[in-house]
Amino acid sequence: MVTGEPQVIPIPGPVPTLRRGRSPGSTIWVEMEKRAHLFGALRNEPDAFTDAFISGLRKRPDLFQVVLHSETDPGQRFECFGSGNEALPAFQTRTFEALPPFINNHPLGVGEWQVQRSAADLLFGMKGMLGYLSSLTRPDSSGWFFQFKKIPVKCFVILNTVPHRHYSILAREVAWVVLCVLGFGEGEYSDSKYARASNRLFEKCAEVRFSWKPGVGI
Repeated sequence: MVTGEPQVIPIPGPVPTLRRGRSPGSTIWVEMEKRAHLFGALRNEPDAFTDAFISGLRKRPDLFQVVLHSETDPGQRFECFGSGNEALPAFQTRTFEALPPFINNHPLGVGEWQVQRSAADLLFGMKGMLGYLSSLTRPDSSGWFFQFKKIPVKCFVILNTVPHRHYSILAREVAWVVLCVLGFGEGEYSDSKYARASNRLFEKCAEVRFSWKPGVGI
C-alpha cells in the first residue's frame, strides 16, 4: 500500500516579504525547499518481492532516499539509505536580506537552511505536527490507514532527492522499480518501456482474474 503528497511543489527561488531588513533599503526574503514523498508499508517478514523492491530502491540513490521502520523495532528506530546516511529535509526554509524586488531582480539565496520537517519527521512527527505513524496513536485513529492490516509491516517514506521536482515524477520512478522487480521492465525508465511494461502487467492480471473462464490460462 502506498500513499503520497499529490501537490505542486513550491516554485524554487526566494520570495520577498513585507519586512524591512537591517541594511538601508533592504528587504527580508524567504526561500523554501520542499521534496515530494511517498508513504507505504510492506510485509515485515522475509518476502521475495519486499527484498527485491528495497534492493531496487537502494540502486537509485540519485532518485530516492528511503526511511524504513519496522513495527517490531523499538521506539523510533529507523534505517535510512539512498542519498546519504542522514534523513534529508522534506521541507526547509531560509531568510536573508537583499534589495527590494525590481524588474529582473531575483537574488540568489544565501545563509543556512532551517529544517522544518525531515524525512524521519514524516513518519514519527515532531513538536506541533503529527507524522504518519504518530497519527495512529490518537484515540479512534488506529484504522485510518491500516484498517485491514492483519500482519506486522515495515513502514517507509520514499523521499525525492531533488527539491521542487513534482510528485508525479517520484510516483512514476517508484512504479518503474516495481515493474522491474516483477519482471515486466528492465533498465532505465522511458515512456515507451513503461507503456510496454504496463501492458504486460495488465495482460498478466487479466489472465489471473479470468482464469476461471474456459479457454483462458495463466
